[in-house]
Amino acid sequence: MKPSCVAPCRKVASPSVEWLDILFTRDAPQWSLFVTFGTPHLIWIALSAAVCVWFFQVMKRIALLDKERAWNITKWLGLWCFIGWVVPAFLLVAVDPETYAKNNLPLHLCSSGGIVLPLTVLTRNKVLLNFAYGLYLPGAAAAIATPGVPYAHYSYLSLYFILFVVSHLIIIFVPLGAIASGVLQPSFRYYPAVLGIGLGLMAVDYPLNKLLDSNYLFINWPEPNTPLELFAQLAGVPGYVAVLAGFGAVVVASLFGVYRAVSLAHPPQPSALALAG
Repeated sequence: MKPSCVAPCRKVASPSVEWLDILFTRDAPQWSLFVTFGTPHLIWIALSAAVCVWFFQVMKRIALLDKERAWNITKWLGLWCFIGWVVPAFLLVAVDPETYAKNNLPLHLCSSGGIVLPLTVLTRNKVLLNFAYGLYLPGAAAAIATPGVPYAHYSYLSLYFILFVVSHLIIIFVPLGAIASGVLQPSFRYYPAVLGIGLGLMAVDYPLNKLLDSNYLFINWPEPNTPLELFAQLAGVPGYVAVLAGFGAVVVASLFGVYRAVSLAHPPQPSALALAG
C-alpha cells in the first residue's frame, strides 16, 4: 500500500520546467524576475552599448571598402525592423490577450519604426533618415535603459525580453548604419521636420489613448519606474506631456549638434572603391 501524504503534497517543478518558465512565461522564479537597474539589467545596458559601438566600427570598415555594401546591410536591418515589432507583439498577445491586444498597434515610437524604418531604407528619404537618427535612435536607447513595468513579471533571461533588446538594438543600428555608409548626414536643416513628425504622432496618440484607455507614447499617464514619473512631479498630469515634448526637442538638437561637432573634427573618408576609381 502506498503511503499517503499527511500534509498537503507540494509539486516540485523539475529544472527543465523551471527553465521553460524562465524562457517563455510570466511565471518565472523570483530570483530571475526583471528589476529596473538591477545588476542583470545594468549588464544588459552595458552589453547593448558595447554592441552598438562595435556595430558602428564594423560598418565604417565595411564602408571604407564598399559603401553600397554597407548600405545594403543597413537596408536589410531596416526591413527586419518589421519583424522586430511583429514578433514581440505576437508573443505579448499570445501570453495575455486581454491586457496586450489593444496595446500593440504601431503607435509607440519604437513600434512605429516597424513600419517607418522599412519605408526609410527603401526610399532613402532624407527627412525619415534624420527622424531615425533624431528620435528613433534615442527612443530605442531609452527603452532599453528604462523598460518600465511590462517586465515586472518576466525573467531577464526570457525570450520576450531578449527579443525586446534585440529589436530595439536593430532600430538603433539603422541610423548608425546609414551614417557609416554615407547615406545619412544628420543636419539641423531637418530639425523642424523631425520635431513636426514627433509632435504629429503625439497628436494622433493622445485622443486614441483616451478612446482605447491605452498609453501609446506614454502620454496618457507616466509609466512607473521611468523618468516620466519625475516629469509628472514637475508638471503634473497631463502637463508632463509638454515637458516630455520639450525634452525630446532638446535630445534631437543635442544629437544633431554632436554629429556636426564630430563630422567637423573627423571628416568622412572616401571609400576604397572611390579612391581606386
